[in-house]
Amino acid sequence: MPLSVVEPLFPDADEAFDGDLPSPEETAHHEEVERLIWAFAKLALPDTDLLFQGRLAINGFCSRKSKLHLHPADRDQMIDAVGQARRAVENSTVGWRLRYLTKGFNAIVVEILLWANVDDYRETIDRDELFDHQDYLQCLRNEIRTADLVFAIRQRRAAKTVRTLQSMTKRTALAVPQDAGTANAERL
Repeated sequence: MPLSVVEPLFPDADEAFDGDLPSPEETAHHEEVERLIWAFAKLALPDTDLLFQGRLAINGFCSRKSKLHLHPADRDQMIDAVGQARRAVENSTVGWRLRYLTKGFNAIVVEILLWANVDDYRETIDRDELFDHQDYLQCLRNEIRTADLVFAIRQRRAAKTVRTLQSMTKRTALAVPQDAGTANAERL
């Protein structure tokens, strides 16, 4: 069968494509944005290690490399994911200091608005407010790191307690003569 008679696999593909392929910079930007949205959205999932995922999401956000501005849809998705993450962290049992958490997550939203180059917002914020938001974001990073360290200390302490109890049980078992157990059973 000649090729001209065969119907294309995707008949509307030519009409759907409207322009040039994205540049490598645009592709990297979109991949980075999607990664960040997913990192924050992951915090809202059940059974998520909030300390690990929180540190991963915030460090990824703070070390973003894209110089391109966010599209409005990406901006809205990212702000929504950050809001979900904040609610999940606030409702967790980790024992966070919520004052810094709320302000830290608000600082992330401010950074997103600046990254999206929202002119209305850029005109309303002054330099001192910008520095405050950056510092609150750093407080949030520190808060998550501190909670992670405290969790590690508690895990080591619990493991040490278990080892101590196991060694006490072994010593007690060695100290009790084997015949004492059978002698007590015979008396009954």
